[in-house]
Amino acid sequence: MISRIRQTAAWGVLVTASGLLLTGCSSQPPLAPVQGVVTYEGKPVSLGRLMFAPISETDPAHPGKPAYSKVATDGTYSLKTYKADDGALVGPHLVEFEPGGEPAGEYRDGKEYAPTAETIQEWRQLRGLVPQSKNVIVVAGKTNIIDIELVKP
Repeated sequence: MISRIRQTAAWGVLVTASGLLLTGCSSQPPLAPVQGVVTYEGKPVSLGRLMFAPISETDPAHPGKPAYSKVATDGTYSLKTYKADDGALVGPHLVEFEPGGEPAGEYRDGKEYAPTAETIQEWRQLRGLVPQSKNVIVVAGKTNIIDIELVKP
């Protein structure tokens, strides 16, 4: 009889703990969509990558998961935190830009194509540039349009 009570109690604890773990894992901080255009000297850039790093005054050691986006060839971007186009955590962020590694060739139709001289020149020009506005705020309940102008530091 006592072993039956212990077994039932153990199952109760296990089920309760599993429920708490599952609930804790499924809750995400609020996100909001973020998109825009990255420019340098007023013209869209065609390469690079952005990172929006959350800033937390209450827990600076654990501010939250950063959001990333590759810059499209037309200069546009759309941030991803957990899945494509889900946006960034709501709140303040530090914005960082990197042009990426030196452009490489690509394969199309079974052939290798070298990067164009224009692509290499743009990549060289973008190295070392920083966002003019490094601090931005992502607002809940709307699509945040945040255009990024790159400048020399």
